[in-house]
Amino acid sequence: MADGWNQVLPRSLFNKCEFIGKGATGWVFEVAPGITLKYLCTGRDDEFRRENEMYELIERSSPPPYFVQSFLRLPYAHFMQSIPDCLDLRLRSNRCQDPKTLKCFEVLRLEPTAKIEQWAAELSSAIAWLESLGLV
Repeated sequence: MADGWNQVLPRSLFNKCEFIGKGATGWVFEVAPGITLKYLCTGRDDEFRRENEMYELIERSSPPPYFVQSFLRLPYAHFMQSIPDCLDLRLRSNRCQDPKTLKCFEVLRLEPTAKIEQWAAELSSAIAWLESLGLV
């Protein structure tokens, strides 16, 4: 099992919030419509701190509108904007996957070309902006 998956989380998070998944540095919950909480995984303190520092730098530099907004950053928790119909959710809903390995074994549907072009333009613009800050 991956590091952090064995971590014991406050039961109240599971009782009051919808568990979305696990990111690179934390467990992700929807705490209210439009608000997501990333809760630090054990052993990921340094990475979580660097992630929060990146958000601070990004916010000081007027990010493009499609960057996820950060509301509150704490040493163990990060509250941020929840993106409805995000890329990850759409990609997961378009395929059948093994629940344990998450490997795709069937593509159910393809996204419209216009939507793919929009994502590509947004991602390219975001990467160019990050590069202008010297972050990429």
